[in-house]
Amino acid sequence: MMSFVLVLVVTYLMSILVYGFVSRQYIVKQTRNELYDIAESVEDSMAKLLERNADTRSVSRSLKLIQELELFNQVLGTKAVLLNEDSEIVYPRDGWNQERLKNLINTAKLDNESQVVIKHTITTDGIPFDSIVLYKKFEDVRVFRALGIRSLLISFVAGSLFALVIGLYQSQKIYKPIKELKTTMQSYMKNKTEVQVNYSNDEIEELSLIFKQLTDKINNLDMRQKQFFQNSSHELKTPLMSIQGYVEAIKDGIVTGDEQEKSLDIIISETQRLKNIVDDVIYLSKVDSLEENFMMNKHNLSELILDAKKVVMPLLIASELEFEINCDKSIEFNCDYDKIKRVFINLISNGSRYAKTKIVVNATLQQYLLVVDVIDDGEGFEYGQEATVFDRFYKGKQGGSGIGLALTKEIVEKHGGQIKAINHLNYGAVFNMEFPIT
Repeated sequence: MMSFVLVLVVTYLMSILVYGFVSRQYIVKQTRNELYDIAESVEDSMAKLLERNADTRSVSRSLKLIQELELFNQVLGTKAVLLNEDSEIVYPRDGWNQERLKNLINTAKLDNESQVVIKHTITTDGIPFDSIVLYKKFEDVRVFRALGIRSLLISFVAGSLFALVIGLYQSQKIYKPIKELKTTMQSYMKNKTEVQVNYSNDEIEELSLIFKQLTDKINNLDMRQKQFFQNSSHELKTPLMSIQGYVEAIKDGIVTGDEQEKSLDIIISETQRLKNIVDDVIYLSKVDSLEENFMMNKHNLSELILDAKKVVMPLLIASELEFEINCDKSIEFNCDYDKIKRVFINLISNGSRYAKTKIVVNATLQQYLLVVDVIDDGEGFEYGQEATVFDRFYKGKQGGSGIGLALTKEIVEKHGGQIKAINHLNYGAVFNMEFPIT
């Protein structure tokens, strides 16, 4: 509010300075024009007076002309000095000399008071004067300037009061929702209370919506973090309990001979499972935090899929599944080879758990998109499952750690693509991926 008042005061002072300068120049100019008009009127009146008094003696005519000039001075509020052909002062005689007249004409100042002065040469024949000097004290016309300044002051005060009232109203209108938003933010920070949007149809509403989105994202991250700890503890606890059970059985001599060898194989298998879970979690956290570098280069998509097939071939053989690739061998894909290879490994591995006879990979170019579908001929997704299969640690009926598909989604999105899970029209599940072609 203080800044608002300061702006008003500065504006007023600047207005006064500008008005003072402009009004002075205007008044001086107008007064000078007025004096020229008066001089011409005096000259015309003198000419007419001479015509009426043609037979009168020269001294009497001069006296009458001076009386006429004095009448003009009284009526119009001016003062005059008459000069003869030698520029000597003819009227008035008292209080005037050549030096004073010179100062009046040259400096337009007399007795330290500003004057508006003109010198008019008389052109009418027969008039016993050569020129007339008319002057008017600036103090005499300054009253109009003062009136303008007073009007400006009154306008400023009235306008300032009006602006102050409007400003107070507007500031309260703006400050109230900001204060409410501040209170909401403080309440959220303390108690994580739900944030309500302030629908004010202005910038405050936009700010409130952004804060609402931010808090929703924070709440979602908190929920996912809790789920992460719950699920990860469960995922790690199961193999650890299995390892502990078999180790204790071997130590106590409960398991011997061939059973002992089988137990050791299970321990190794569960240990490897633990390692895989930890590796996936670490890898996923790196992708999340952008610590993992993406080495983007052009690669042949068909060769990349075949390379991924080699890794999962044992799973396909164990499940007696066919693997079919429908991909033009000329398709080049700008990607991080190892990470996209991991995507196909994850999707094919996931499909091998549910497929009945085969897994199909289709890849096509559609305008500015590379579209890839990984299809299995299993039972497909249960109702609503399509939206949750990419959640971290979410596991289906025959799922693994629940990290693979979440990691797949992260890698696809880091490549600027998107992935979605849908049910095939005829059979099984489809993982549909779309990548922009660059």
